[in-house]
Amino acid sequence: MNKKVMALAVAGVLAAPAAFAQSSNVQLYGRANLGVDYWKASGATDPSSQYDGRVRVFDNSSRVGLRGTEDLGNGLKAIFQIETGVNMDNGSNLGQSGAQNTSSGFWASRPSFVGLDSNWGRLTFGRQDVYWGNSEFMQIGANYANTDIAWLTGGLGRVAVGIARASNVIQYNSPTFAGMTLQLSYSPDTQGTGTNTTAGCTITTPTNAFTNSECAQGGQDANANLWAARLYGRWGAFGGQLDYAQKEAISNPAPGSSWTSGRPKNKGFKGDIGWAYMPGAMLSLQYQKVWNDNVLQTVNFANAGDDVSADAWTLHWEHTFGNLQPWVELGLVNDAKGCTLTQGVGTLNNINGVPTAGIGNPMFGQSGCSDTGARAMNIGGRYLMSKRTWLYATFNYTRNDQNNNADNTGGSITSAQGLNRGADPKIYAIGLFHSF
Repeated sequence: MNKKVMALAVAGVLAAPAAFAQSSNVQLYGRANLGVDYWKASGATDPSSQYDGRVRVFDNSSRVGLRGTEDLGNGLKAIFQIETGVNMDNGSNLGQSGAQNTSSGFWASRPSFVGLDSNWGRLTFGRQDVYWGNSEFMQIGANYANTDIAWLTGGLGRVAVGIARASNVIQYNSPTFAGMTLQLSYSPDTQGTGTNTTAGCTITTPTNAFTNSECAQGGQDANANLWAARLYGRWGAFGGQLDYAQKEAISNPAPGSSWTSGRPKNKGFKGDIGWAYMPGAMLSLQYQKVWNDNVLQTVNFANAGDDVSADAWTLHWEHTFGNLQPWVELGLVNDAKGCTLTQGVGTLNNINGVPTAGIGNPMFGQSGCSDTGARAMNIGGRYLMSKRTWLYATFNYTRNDQNNNADNTGGSITSAQGLNRGADPKIYAIGLFHSF
């Protein structure tokens, strides 16, 4: 073949993708958020389960993403986003405890979708956030630093929504009307990962209650479900957000069986109100209540079939002084309700300063909903070196009652693979944040 003809052919092949790309708007974006911290969780009800302090290099939600739009005419646009979490501290998909972080390490591990956008709203399909963010009202852990109050997204310790970033989600976002927008989400995947265990879809016991419908076996109903609604509004300096979400297990935990006391169901409600009293400043309050219906047997907490609930409050303040932005967050979880397991009666045995098991021992005996509260604080600040780069320092502390185990699990920042009850996680951190 003539060399000139070959060159033209190759040039045409290489130019074609560029021509198509020019007809859309594609953006590469991301962030790097790493630092050094000191993590410790002392005070566990069982003294043999203390977590010694350790110095860690941490990564919180570093990511790389592609997103774009294509104008289809008449106000209709095609949109897409592919966002992948990258653990820049270890180059894997493992969090600080060595457990899997489902939001990193694989393509599209973070919010990723394709959809249509127009003046009637936006409809998307993919892996998306549900009952997760708190917008600008409380965004320290999501957008500023390493972590924040443990329960802002539904994990109150003994009672938890178990919904955050879910797979296989259909989501609709309405246009803004009178300063408000509505978001509706649905998924047949209550587990959020496509499997009910890390090993796959094999179902052997009812322990893994919230099984993805795709994993239902022969003789099982494929009727697990997850749905949620969010209403967000902003009117000048004031704003608010309401979230409700629930997930329900399949009807039968094993082929041909059924739940003795009803299908397990988790529900969560949270409301945020905020006052942006000046640029870079926010005073906000969150109330949250979480229900776990028809729970499985839980040691030291609930009998099978109990309907348990708990509520929590968080107060948030941030303010900007030039390039410096400090913040303070204070939180409270009240004792859970609905446990039929009751507090044991008796005396505490103690041999050589080490408590031993006994019906009246608050460490090993029955506890029920007693002592399931928690208190937390997050104090820190960031120094803005530019609009996209800052240094930050934080101190985060959760004080659990002896029968609660609230922990900083967002971004897999904890070093505990299931915090022992009564343990009090504490984190001192300094970090560097850069977005692009």
